[in-house]
Amino acid sequence: MDTVAFYTGAGIFFATALALAVTSAVRFRDNYDALLLVFITTVAATCYLAMAQGLGQAGNVQVVRYLDWVITTPLLLYTLVTLLVPSLPTSILLVAVLFIDVYMIVTGLVAALEPGDARWGWFALSGLALVVLTALLFGPIYKYARRSKMLGSYRMLATYLVAIWFVYPVVWILSPVGVGVISSDLETVLYLVLDVLAKSVFSVLVLTALVKANRLRRGARA
Repeated sequence: MDTVAFYTGAGIFFATALALAVTSAVRFRDNYDALLLVFITTVAATCYLAMAQGLGQAGNVQVVRYLDWVITTPLLLYTLVTLLVPSLPTSILLVAVLFIDVYMIVTGLVAALEPGDARWGWFALSGLALVVLTALLFGPIYKYARRSKMLGSYRMLATYLVAIWFVYPVVWILSPVGVGVISSDLETVLYLVLDVLAKSVFSVLVLTALVKANRLRRGARA
């Protein structure tokens, strides 16, 4: 079951990356903003392919899954913030968001690898990082987003992404590395659904927002 889910995920992400690449070439000939979305889905596809082949597994933990997250989630945030909040100056805010995100993933991995009760302490650190990250996205960064014509898109996409990310810890708790209420097969399927929503669907939504932004720019010039 795991293998089928992993190959399915690889296929979905590779197809998404190809579709995004074609759309980017057609719609964004003069800039490369949408290429970040291609990178995100390509990394996800590659990691799912590795998991399908049984690589990077330590006991019940798919280490490659965390490698996927530690690469793609900062890119998701970078895309969200830099493309939809152009008024945000290059500052400690962006660095802080990316750092906290990586910290969240790394501490989550440590929690998964720790077999004893200490894993709950590491899990709490990871969860706290998610809360701080959310506070930054809807606090100081949101203030800059309010100055942009893309405020509606930023608010919708930030809410969408954070809502999905808050489901990941729930799956982690229920999974074999947590309290073990669900099987490894079900864990894999749930993470696949969340990953598709957080990467493929999110990328399509961002691309739609960028197309809208381009139309606004052209309208302003006319």
